[in-house]
Amino acid sequence: MTNIRTTPNGNSFCGGTLISPTHVITASHCSSNYDIRWVSVGSHYINGSSDGEQIKVVSIMNHPKYEAGLFPNDYAILELDRPSSFPPAKIAAADDSDFAVNKTATILGWGFTSNKGSVSYELRGVDVPLWDDEQCTKKMGTDELMICAGGVANKDSCERDSGGPLVLESETQDVLIAFRAGGHLLVERKELLVYMRASHVLGLGLTQLSMARV
Repeated sequence: MTNIRTTPNGNSFCGGTLISPTHVITASHCSSNYDIRWVSVGSHYINGSSDGEQIKVVSIMNHPKYEAGLFPNDYAILELDRPSSFPPAKIAAADDSDFAVNKTATILGWGFTSNKGSVSYELRGVDVPLWDDEQCTKKMGTDELMICAGGVANKDSCERDSGGPLVLESETQDVLIAFRAGGHLLVERKELLVYMRASHVLGLGLTQLSMARV
C-alpha cells in the first residue's frame, strides 16, 4: 500500500499499490485533481513521514483514452525516482484463480471515515464480499476490466481512498485483486461498487500507458 501526496510529509490525497520496485498503480483522476509529486511506501500513517519510505515521482503515465470525470480507463502508473526496498504486490491471476466469488476482500486506505467526517491518521481496512461477473455486469453494466465488491451498508471506501487496493489477505502474501477508480462518498446504503481489475489493467502493459506520459 502506498499513499500519494504533493510533498514528502504532507497528508495523502489518494492511495496506490507498488507493482514493481519503481512503479505504483493508482487512479488517473488523482493526477487530474491533484499535483502528484511523492509517494510514501510501507507507511502506516497518513503523513508518510513517521515510517515507510518517501520517494519522488518522476513521471505519470495515464491511460491515453482516460477522460476526466468518467470511470472507464481511470488508471495510471507512477514511475518512481528510485527503487523501493519494499516488495511489490502480488497481482491476482487473470483467470481469477487466486480468489473465489463470495470470498471476502479488504479495502485499504486513509480516506474519510464518514461522509461528514475526516481522513484517518492511521491506515484502515474494511472487509467486503466479492461478486461474480454475471451479477456485476447485470447490476452495474461492467466489462472485463472491472469487478464488483460490497453491498454492505457503511462498509466501503470513501473520499481520499481513490486508487487504493482491494486485496485478498493471506498468511504468506496479500494478493492485489483490484483498485478503486472513480471518486465517491461513502455508500450508506447496501450498494455495490466497481473496482478496476489489476490483472487486466496491467496486462495492457506499460507501453500503452506510456503514450500518455505526463
